[in-house]
Amino acid sequence: MIQKYKDRWSKRKDATNAIGTAVGKKGLFLDRDGIINVDHGYVHRIEDFFCYPEIFPICKRFLDKNYTIVIVTNQSGIERGYFSEEDFQNITKHMLGIFERNGIHIPQENVYHCPYLDATQPCRKPNPGMILESAAQLGISVAKSVIVGDSNRDIEAGLTAGVGTRVKIGVDGCDEATHHFATMRQLLAGVNDGVLHIR
Repeated sequence: MIQKYKDRWSKRKDATNAIGTAVGKKGLFLDRDGIINVDHGYVHRIEDFFCYPEIFPICKRFLDKNYTIVIVTNQSGIERGYFSEEDFQNITKHMLGIFERNGIHIPQENVYHCPYLDATQPCRKPNPGMILESAAQLGISVAKSVIVGDSNRDIEAGLTAGVGTRVKIGVDGCDEATHHFATMRQLLAGVNDGVLHIR
């Protein structure tokens, strides 16, 4: 399974600087652990998967403005041997079911993950591969898009990809972020009161 991803990303490596920049749909790129769900470290069991309740009204506000939701997540626990690709796919189906029950449909093909530990892999954030590949495949304009992450590497990936609005969640800010909120609750407040303007 790992070799399949290595082959896919090696084919994309030379193209990542050129894709995903054309005029297209608006995208909301979300990191998973720490943004969608509480990050306990290498979350892979359904019983350990707890969503932040704020993620649902946040996503609904973006959907109301015709954004396409894309999840881009580093999952090096697969290559580390902490859990399997099948484990990841099972928890992904569980996560998408939770979104569905909250009135939000995210197609499974809109979930991109990087299973590698190697920082040179183009899909592993802070490299922009997942953002650029998903933008190309889904017809998203990165310049008109938003990325939300709780790590500097999320924001750096967004900057390198050309994502126009980069939102950092957490106590510490990031120079490359355009907006910073300490918690998901504060992000929701920022969306509701227009501090983070959704175009």
